[in-house]
Amino acid sequence: MHSQRTSEDGVKMMAGSTWRDITAPASPAQRKFWEVHQLDPATNADNLLAVLSVPDGVTRRGVGAAVSQLTRRHEVLRTRFVLTGDDLLQVVEVAADRMVDEVTLDGTPQHVAAAAGETELLRSTMDESFDLGRAPILRVVLVSFTRSVERFVLVVTNHSIIDGWSFGIVQHELSELLEAEQQGARKDLGPVKQFRKVVAERSLENPVIAKQHDYWVEKLAGVRPELSLPTARNKADVHREALRDVPIELRSHSWNDVMYQARRTTGASPTMLYIAVLAASLAEFSVGEVVIGNVYCNRSTEPDRGVVGLLFNVLPLRISLAGVSTIRDLIGRVRAVSLEGYAYGEVPMEEVALSLGFGRAVVGGGSPLWEVAVNVIPQRNAGPATQLPPAFVRWLWSIRDSPVMECWDGRVLEMIALAGHQPGLGGGVIRYNSEVLAAAPAALVATRIARLMLRLPTILDEPLSSEVT
Repeated sequence: MHSQRTSEDGVKMMAGSTWRDITAPASPAQRKFWEVHQLDPATNADNLLAVLSVPDGVTRRGVGAAVSQLTRRHEVLRTRFVLTGDDLLQVVEVAADRMVDEVTLDGTPQHVAAAAGETELLRSTMDESFDLGRAPILRVVLVSFTRSVERFVLVVTNHSIIDGWSFGIVQHELSELLEAEQQGARKDLGPVKQFRKVVAERSLENPVIAKQHDYWVEKLAGVRPELSLPTARNKADVHREALRDVPIELRSHSWNDVMYQARRTTGASPTMLYIAVLAASLAEFSVGEVVIGNVYCNRSTEPDRGVVGLLFNVLPLRISLAGVSTIRDLIGRVRAVSLEGYAYGEVPMEEVALSLGFGRAVVGGGSPLWEVAVNVIPQRNAGPATQLPPAFVRWLWSIRDSPVMECWDGRVLEMIALAGHQPGLGGGVIRYNSEVLAAAPAALVATRIARLMLRLPTILDEPLSSEVT
């Protein structure tokens, strides 16, 4: 017989002689990913993949020890979901160690000649859907080669428990733990804050979060985010399989200089510059304002920066075009709106949408507060283990059943850009729903963005309309 007690932070714990389960409310973002997953439990759309090199001398057992230490450190790597009535709970298991599978490929990382069985194991590791009701939501495979001493570890998890920033932390810490295994030492990664505590802190019961909620409800009152983009069909019919990418061609060796000059001249961050350029590119399809969802890491305090979980938020930045005559004016307005929004960025936007009259089903299947979004991905180096042979990476992608699709969230169009990217790598993509948006306007937006970005420092004071058309 196990008794139930409640900790100081309100988390219920099943206490027994040898085990305990910790249950806490799922965050609104977790619920959204869970709801979308229930629509298609076989989907791999939200799987996240990382490939790390393994230091010489680290055995499969050593990789397993490093992974076990990582899962003990971060509760979300031991988390599953349970629906109780209308309440979705995240359940943290006291022990959810993941066995490390191993596969040996014929050849070298530069020339792989894998048999069908080995290929299928790797494909299933990367592409099979997760059962979100079972922990851990994690897969790990050690890959070695018959004619090379190089080895790699594949780590796969799901967006329902982790965001991109957190996955970078996981990769960095796993790299450090693998290096410690090589040296025969135990790595102390220091204290860490758990995601469920962040969820509790950011509930509407917190007066600070309630104030942020009221700010957004007032700011978005009467918002109409729809743009007059040429559409192929009803915008409500959103299917992930319909996603298409159009590259933003920024293949210029002067690109880093362009970004540096624009930032220095305007005081805007890379994300703000991308938002302004996207707003300029969409101006003709709007009526007086553009609402752009800003994918925001949502880690304003130092303890939160090390949390592994689903912290990201998407802030609907309502950008008025009234009185904006130049690119510089638009960047200044985006900067002001962004800085103000970031100060109120911890409240779950799903709660704001509900308060504005959008039902739970709408929030679970789409986003009523914006149609377009910007997601700027920082190129953080996860450590020396991320230096991978390009041929091996290309081979891994070639054996996959389908391309990785991020959670679409009901958006019609999303700009996915890289911050601090190297010259010649391009500037990201415009990802759009081809069942909603025609290909021509998506390509037009991508072309406009590239043209504006490459000339940005020299056209800041030019009329906005002349530079966009």
